[in-house]
Formats: sequence, structure tokens, C-alpha cells
Amino acid sequence: MHGNDTVNVAVIILNWNKATLTRHCLETARSMTALPVRWIVVDNNSVQPIDDLPPDVTVIRNTENRGFAGGVNVGLSSAFAAGAEYAWLLNNDAEPLPGALDALLKAAQADRSVGLASAVILNSDAGDAISSHGGLWETGTYRMTTSPREYACWAKETPERIWLVGTAMLVSRHLIEQIGYFDEALFAYWEDADISRRSASAGFRNIVVSAARVRHPC
Repeated sequence: MHGNDTVNVAVIILNWNKATLTRHCLETARSMTALPVRWIVVDNNSVQPIDDLPPDVTVIRNTENRGFAGGVNVGLSSAFAAGAEYAWLLNNDAEPLPGALDALLKAAQADRSVGLASAVILNSDAGDAISSHGGLWETGTYRMTTSPREYACWAKETPERIWLVGTAMLVSRHLIEQIGYFDEALFAYWEDADISRRSASAGFRNIVVSAARVRHPC
């Protein structure tokens, strides 16, 4: 593969009883990239399932609420079965800024050892101040930073202990083939920390891409 134009990437948005929010997220994401993208919305058995989406959007309707982990696993399975090499998990209350997906893909393509890549998360409730620039796990605890400098130190000194939030996480197909999908027993909490640890333990890199930015209420 050479250049972003040839990358087969999917964007996966999980919906559960937030159709208006999900539509807005989808519209925003579509307007922020010119890349060829496979768009997937996974509906987690909403009371009123989401509809009236563009014809190129694949809608997967689960028959039960499978939580974040189970819901995105369905989307990932669909994306990778269709040939995608990467899938971007985007929270339905997130708003990517221009070029966010492009920057994530560029970083992932540049180094095949990258298993997970996260955008910088901006707090849309606080003037778009950084709310997450990556995390670090230590014995029995997790730390998160808003400082690009602190993250850079962590990434240099202890890259095997970087963990990423799942708000806007790019996932490599190669990673999932090696370590498996999200742990559905976690349902909706700590599944991002868990897959980050499994990724690093398997020898992959987890990175925050400073050029990729996504707004998210906190």
C-alpha cells in the first residue's frame, strides 16, 4: 500500500437510543475527510432504531444491547470481513476536526507495529482544552495526561505502558488478528485500557497522534 488513498478504512459509530447525536457525528465525520471510507453504524437494539442514513452507510442492528465492547466488535468484524485494514471507533458524541482520520492513518501506515492510535481528545465543554493526550498504566493504577510533553516522555521511556481512551481510537486489523477483539465481559468500562494492555503486551505500539484532534464533551 502506498499513500492514504489506497487504504481501506472503516469508521464505526455505535448508536444506542441517540439517533440525532449519531447522525450529527456521522455527518461531521464525513465532512472532515476526503478519503474513501467504509461507513458503519452499529445500533445496539435501540428502542427506535436509527434510520434515514445515506445509502453508502452500512447499518448493523443488534438484537440486544451488547455494550460498547460487544457493539464495536460487531462493527470490527464486519469491517475486516469486507477487507478493511483499519477501523476508526468514533463515539457518537464526538466531533472530529478536519484531517483527524487522515492523520491517524498516516501515522499507522508509517509503522506497522502501531496497533492502536488515538486522536488528541479536546473538551468541548471547556473551550476545547485538551482532556486526554494519552495515558500510562502503573502497578494497580492508570494515569491520564493533558500534556503533550508528558505524553512524549512516557512514549519515549515506557512505550510498553501507554494506554489510550476509546473515544476516537484507530484499530489495526493486524492487531485484532493477533490478540482478538475487545473483551465483551467488560461491556462498557475499561475495555479501552484492557485492549491497550493486550496490544502492548503483544509487542504493538499504542500512540497518540498530535495532528489528529477530536472534540468530545467531558
